[in-house]
Amino acid sequence: MFRMKEKSKGKFNSGFWLAWFPLLAYAAGLLIISVTPAVKQLVRLDVSDKLGHAAAYCLLSFLFWNALSSRWKYSLRTALAAASLAFCYGALLELFQHFLPYRFFESLDLLSNAAGAGAAQVVIFVLRKTLLPPKGLNGGEASR
Repeated sequence: MFRMKEKSKGKFNSGFWLAWFPLLAYAAGLLIISVTPAVKQLVRLDVSDKLGHAAAYCLLSFLFWNALSSRWKYSLRTALAAASLAFCYGALLELFQHFLPYRFFESLDLLSNAAGAGAAQVVIFVLRKTLLPPKGLNGGEASR
């Protein structure tokens, strides 16, 4: 299903931790923010809550992509897996909030999470297509 990169033979090398630790730390931060009572805002921002959800899950999707790409070559499957994992994590947190007396489930939050997770993968795809040299040209791998 996924093609492994040649360089990542060992499971717990430094590249593994550089790729997965930011994801795990960020996911833990989202968990804490999602299950604790909402704090009163010190500064009133005229930014939609849904935009915040989209931005948060855009970053989570990027971190999933980064972690998965450290182990597997980039492909559409890797991108879809990263976006799906970010969305599923957000869906689990939203579901968990349903059972908390001081939080509530919002289906629009799920939609915002999905939009952010998908947007990250679109941006990654576009940047890879525009910034990386095509294969077979100077700096790229020769195709035979």
